[in-house]
Amino acid sequence: MAGIALRRVFLPALLCLSVFASGALAADDYLSAEQIEAVLSDRVVRGNQDGVEWRQSFSAGGATIFSQSGRESPGRWAARSDAEGGLYCSLWPPSERWDCYRMRQDGDSISWEPQEGGDLWLGELLPR
Repeated sequence: MAGIALRRVFLPALLCLSVFASGALAADDYLSAEQIEAVLSDRVVRGNQDGVEWRQSFSAGGATIFSQSGRESPGRWAARSDAEGGLYCSLWPPSERWDCYRMRQDGDSISWEPQEGGDLWLGELLPR
């Protein structure tokens, strides 16, 4: 009888621990440059930042358009590699500075984490 009670407590606890551990590992997995390129090329991403919806399109050739509140801003994007893995980098004229982000993906959900600190951007990949 004690064995049954122990299994009722131990097995669910073990299952929760394994789910938690796998989630923690997945949360640290950043996309490689090749994965970033494959995920974003010829795609549109939709998101909401501070209650305002935005969309961004990514051409395979490196052009991008960010749309928010009826305004469009054209820019450039590239997937790059560094010592730690892949980076999503973007350039928004008139600036000549490329800003780079680490990216994660979970299904259709993606996130951009600025290398130099700042706001985390969350988005949803729209169907092709």
